[in-house]
Amino acid sequence: MQVTYRLGETKLNDAEVTALISITGPVNEIEIDMAEHLDVDLIDCRKLFSLSVEKKCTTLANLAARLATQGGDISRPRQGRRRRKTTERLADIKPSRQFNGVDQIIAEIHQSGTNKGLAPQ
Repeated sequence: MQVTYRLGETKLNDAEVTALISITGPVNEIEIDMAEHLDVDLIDCRKLFSLSVEKKCTTLANLAARLATQGGDISRPRQGRRRRKTTERLADIKPSRQFNGVDQIIAEIHQSGTNKGLAPQ
């Protein structure tokens, strides 16, 4: 994994980051939320544990156990639901004029290009 440092829009190399930290003082903690960089839908504790056994990697086994027992939500934070702009209901639209039959309605639709407000008597 490659870590890229930025200062605003300017990319920094490791030496520049070290120099900036030496000027400004030590940084106590930098937190990286891996859920922002990984597809968390693919993370499954059982699969992670099976992979740890296959690879003989105790670190993966410990992580699988921790994720399974802590039950923390590792999903990406969801954005709030956007409300749709309210529009008129078809039942609330008042007919612009009355028609005696379907033939008149069809003729009006062909002439006007819309069926909004058309209703038979």
